Amino acid sequence: MAGTQAPRKAILLGAGVYTVDGYFALGGNGGGSANCNGSAISVSGANVTLVLSGKAKSNSGSCNGYVFCVAAGYSNIVLTAPRSGATAKLAVIGPTGSSNTGGATFAEGGSNAQISGAFYFPYGPIIMNGGSSVLGSNTDPSKCLQMIGSRITLSGGTTAASECIAASSAGGSSKVSLVQ
Repeated sequence: MAGTQAPRKAILLGAGVYTVDGYFALGGNGGGSANCNGSAISVSGANVTLVLSGKAKSNSGSCNGYVFCVAAGYSNIVLTAPRSGATAKLAVIGPTGSSNTGGATFAEGGSNAQISGAFYFPYGPIIMNGGSSVLGSNTDPSKCLQMIGSRITLSGGTTAASECIAASSAGGSSKVSLVQ
């Protein structure tokens, strides 16, 4: 996808890698979900990886200054990373050059996001605030959310949850850790 993506309606993504040469912002200027096959969705995709260059950052609303943003009006996002291939277990990849510190935010009611796989922003912060929420899965304990960022901040009634221990290999020991 060339340029930036700031949709105002629901998006259903087929399996694959989606490269956005800029930013991906949901809800910076409003928007919301739609009914699809009996379920309310905002963005939905299985076996999907979003790759964001961060060449541009959003300049609107609570998405201002971010490469990836989920804000007011966008909930019920479901992204599942591929299980194999070059982007296996990577759901969202932010800028990977050390000079690009573009980050991600879940803000102001961007809630009920389910992201299975790594949310990878090696040089940018991941910030959650304003009652936003993200988890691995509501129904499948084998789906694991991992947040990797230069800084991870949760404030203002946010929720982040995952079942990574359940997703690890059976019989082995598992440990949850914060790496700084």
